[in-house]
Amino acid sequence: MNAQITISIQTRMRNGMPAISVSIPDLDGIEQIDLDFDALDARLNRPAPVALDFLLIASAVYVLDKCIERRRFDDFWTRDLHVTVPVSDPRKWQGVHTELAETLDFLTGDEWSFDFAQMEDIDLAVNDRRNPVPSTDRVSAVSLFSGGVDSLIGVVNHLSQTPGDVVLVGHRDASSTGGDQRRLFEAISAEKLFEGRVIRRGARIRPLPLSQALPGQEVRPLRREHTLRSRSLVFIAMGVYAAQQAGANTPLLIPENGFIALNIPLTPSRIGTCSTRTTHPFFLERIRSVLDKVGLNQTVVNPLVNLTKGEAIAHAEGGEEVQNLLLQTVSCAHPSRRAPWIRRSSRNCGYCVPCLVRRASFHYVGVDNGEDYGLDALRGELPIDGTIASDLRAVLDCLAQVRHRSEVQERVMSTGSLVVPELEMFTDLIGRGLGEIRSLVRDKASAAIRSNAGMR
Repeated sequence: MNAQITISIQTRMRNGMPAISVSIPDLDGIEQIDLDFDALDARLNRPAPVALDFLLIASAVYVLDKCIERRRFDDFWTRDLHVTVPVSDPRKWQGVHTELAETLDFLTGDEWSFDFAQMEDIDLAVNDRRNPVPSTDRVSAVSLFSGGVDSLIGVVNHLSQTPGDVVLVGHRDASSTGGDQRRLFEAISAEKLFEGRVIRRGARIRPLPLSQALPGQEVRPLRREHTLRSRSLVFIAMGVYAAQQAGANTPLLIPENGFIALNIPLTPSRIGTCSTRTTHPFFLERIRSVLDKVGLNQTVVNPLVNLTKGEAIAHAEGGEEVQNLLLQTVSCAHPSRRAPWIRRSSRNCGYCVPCLVRRASFHYVGVDNGEDYGLDALRGELPIDGTIASDLRAVLDCLAQVRHRSEVQERVMSTGSLVVPELEMFTDLIGRGLGEIRSLVRDKASAAIRSNAGMR
């Protein structure tokens, strides 16, 4: 299936940017990329053009991921997508087109291919840089910031251990307002913590809603796909863009505990494309390789990759203030689906995989409370045979089936390519992570739940 990305200087967005359209002729669909990155771009230094190329490529991939349903394809999953994108230097990108495609194949479970066309000599950025912010030379790192436990720990640890400022980069779309990110940013910017050392940047990147199209912007929207796998690519591209603005050698931090980064399949049915790979070490290594080859030699590092979530919390810097903030973070995979919740003022559902791992990690440091969640999935508030209990059943099945090191290693190997030292390290780490969940279930779950996990 072909997709063509077109940039029009005749049609402008509300923020003054040229319109960027995504045409999918096979589906008679036309989407517009709502790339509102004023806050990301605000009065900082001009990055290398190839950084903007990468942001445009990632945005196009994200929009296509959202707008092309998997059910249209033979196996109801694997999409065959060929994308033509205008860039500042087609030769650079054509030189990595195969590697980029293979990297995205691993990330999304699809079959990608790319062609690159010459972009017209236009400036997608709309902010005035005649008076750039003078403090960017004090930036010691850029960190992706989601509003979750790991992203908070990553930035707090860096600020505690390293001089200089940190730029926090957040992404939002129609279903993500950035409110949690803003609330935590304000908290860590307070006088007691890191006042004056934190800079917040972000962007809204999504398919433009039909209701917001301007005259001259043709939109023929398609049905939305909900199994998104590409959001981490657009998140990383935003981070690279911000890091380039701060300086060519500014590192990009992608904090994610190793248990979630590897994301082992909890059941055999979740092996392969059914498990997300957003921060998998193999994916990040391939992204680093692509960026290096096009001249974006930003250091991209996951500072928590060797830790479970519980260990990350235990190693968090910042004292009691940060420990209290960690309890206010959002880990939930679907925090807006509150209809079945008993406690609808909660921020986390309590029964998706990220919430269950979150509970286990706080139990590891002795501060878990089931009433902090929409439902206490371990105490009978969630019917185990219900539709929304599928993640809970998968976690319990994994605890019952994966008990020995060889079984852990088999699940680790199924996530993707790892060299031997990594395989040994991640086998140990995943074993410890499962141990945290097992301890939570043993200490907090009802007899019925423990039975499903193979415990007496």
